[in-house]
Amino acid sequence: MQDERRPTARVSLLWPLVALALVAAFFLRRGFEPGTVFLPLDTLYEFEPWHSAADIEPQNPLLLDQAIVIAPWLDFAAERLRAGELPLWNSANYGGQPIGGAYQLGLWWPPNWIYFATRSPWFFVGVAWLKLVLAGGGMLLLLTRLGVSRGAASVGALGFMLCGFEVVWLGHNQSNVALFAPFALWCVERVAARPNARSTALFALVVGLQFCAGHAQTSAHLLLVVAAYALFRARVELGGARLGRAGLLRLVLGGALGALLAAPQLLPFVEYLRDSQGLVANAAAELVARDGAWKGLGLLVAPRLFGTPQDGDYHGPLGAHLNYSELVGGYVGALLLALALVGLLIGRGRARWFFVALFAFAACLAFQLPPLYDGVRALPLVGATKLMRFALFVAFALSALGAFGLDALLARTRHAKPIAAAFFALVALELCAFGDRFNSVVGRELARPNTPVTDFLLEKRRTEPPFTILSVDPRILIANANLFYGLRVLTGYDSLELSRMTELVKHLSSDPRGELFVQEIRWFDRPLPLGDLLGVRYLLSRAPLPEPFRLVLDGAVKVYENPGAMPPVFFAEQVDLVEDPATRIERLVSPDFDPRTALVERPPPEELPQFVQMFEDVLIQEDQLDLRAYNVRSLAFDAIVTSKRLVVIPAAWAPGWRATANGVEIPVERVDHALRGVWLDWGQWHVELRYEPRSTHVGLWIGGAALVMLLVLLVRKETRP
Repeated sequence: MQDERRPTARVSLLWPLVALALVAAFFLRRGFEPGTVFLPLDTLYEFEPWHSAADIEPQNPLLLDQAIVIAPWLDFAAERLRAGELPLWNSANYGGQPIGGAYQLGLWWPPNWIYFATRSPWFFVGVAWLKLVLAGGGMLLLLTRLGVSRGAASVGALGFMLCGFEVVWLGHNQSNVALFAPFALWCVERVAARPNARSTALFALVVGLQFCAGHAQTSAHLLLVVAAYALFRARVELGGARLGRAGLLRLVLGGALGALLAAPQLLPFVEYLRDSQGLVANAAAELVARDGAWKGLGLLVAPRLFGTPQDGDYHGPLGAHLNYSELVGGYVGALLLALALVGLLIGRGRARWFFVALFAFAACLAFQLPPLYDGVRALPLVGATKLMRFALFVAFALSALGAFGLDALLARTRHAKPIAAAFFALVALELCAFGDRFNSVVGRELARPNTPVTDFLLEKRRTEPPFTILSVDPRILIANANLFYGLRVLTGYDSLELSRMTELVKHLSSDPRGELFVQEIRWFDRPLPLGDLLGVRYLLSRAPLPEPFRLVLDGAVKVYENPGAMPPVFFAEQVDLVEDPATRIERLVSPDFDPRTALVERPPPEELPQFVQMFEDVLIQEDQLDLRAYNVRSLAFDAIVTSKRLVVIPAAWAPGWRATANGVEIPVERVDHALRGVWLDWGQWHVELRYEPRSTHVGLWIGGAALVMLLVLLVRKETRP
């Protein structure tokens, strides 16, 4: 009779791992061709100003997020690190955003450091290959520890490596987190078998890394599954080992240590989330469409049932957050699906029952089957995590059950090795055919193309003070692709958004979708003085715009100048105390509002730094402002003030902005509901503002201490009785 577990030390996993690596390389072969990049930059050519530059049809429009989030944010971070500073603040979108807390940047995700150091176009295919191999290798490690033979485990590992979820999210951060699913369960097994410091540390390392991998929602799903598996192992004995209370305590401690290890990522994220529109909107709105989601069950057998986006013939369910990528995540191939049924019926070992339960639970959530889906959806916060993404664990469970099923079949034959090799080859062919051409490979020349519009704006950026751009149709110079050129736009594309900026910017549009996020706005049609206040100097439009806007560049995309745009720093001509938020917003969005009037939430500080007059002949006759520097996360200006004045910086306020006047710290006020300002008293001042969030500094100290503790636990020698 087969044991529940075979010690991995007795089984060589090298050759199965090599086979997985070769299949992954074959799957990605087009991305290794010279002169190409494994990145869907062609999706930008759906939009202006790139569409007019070249007539290019995107290979897969569903991959747009990679071109407007993943790639530009990585590029931005690499640029800031090369400039010698951490990429904590992005001044080019939303009037500014704390991008270090935006999570999907993945600042502390180790593979991204390769790109930060090299900015090599080979990074994208290289890291895709690495993620696939790690996902497959982790599944191989888990299945062999659960007692599955090496041949059957290799097939299950292959199924998870190239499952629907890994393929469709390969260029996104979801797959960064997903690869840790088998490693996390393997760590639970190791703690059950060897409840020592090293096992606890390995679990902490996995928890910490998945937190840093760049997708909070998938992390939440993963930790929920790991907690369920830990409870399962606390009750069920496998291979002579049960987790027990001591093991559960070690997992809790390891999880806590892992969270501390990820503190540089988690603390800025929590700080940003607290002030974000994402927390408001996700709690109030159904972000996952339900209509037709159950049809995804058919895609478990036939992924081309409704066509595919890469073939341009997809005709399946659509809706808010409902598309092919969401529906096909549970696919592992028809052959492995059949083996999973075998595993359910005749598979050996009690571990498989966990995967049976996991499949049922994940399928109900992924395909929104009541009543389980309704119950989970009603849980606070959990319902806002896009439950359709539990398709990952549909694929995970089916891959494991398929391995159990094949293992049961191999145990009944004398030709286990050739049969396992044949199944491996067939599953590889089926899954490679499924994922073929889904992920785009394009020529590198498509990156950052010059267009008349971008050339004009870049020239203005070199010769004029800092300015903001607003696209009347947000699909023109779509955010965050503006980061490729270093241009500042009022909009952005992020799942959080500072809520106070959203509350202002949405009033520049009559689009009702702006109630949720700025990124959802489809047009801007309200030329309010608010746009002047926010420093909108240039507007991009396909259609003519009325006065006072002046046409400065004609073409498929017209560029208009707004003569009323406020400068990047200015004195408020009048200051009104308005404590009620609704009243403030009502005044700011009024057609009669004067942008030179500042609305503040609290009276000016009673005590301000006093100017020390060094020379008797210094005369201060009139107020003056001189902008000295305006960088990504800092700015400086000189001011001459004849009486107490408020200087307004029409850019987003956030906790973490610090200011000094002649070297003395002064408070950064929240002005006009969402913007920055500083009070100055009589005198001559050199004022500097810099974004230095305490959440990052505290997080780095906590993460550093946790890393030292982790290393101590890993190298610690266990005493044996």
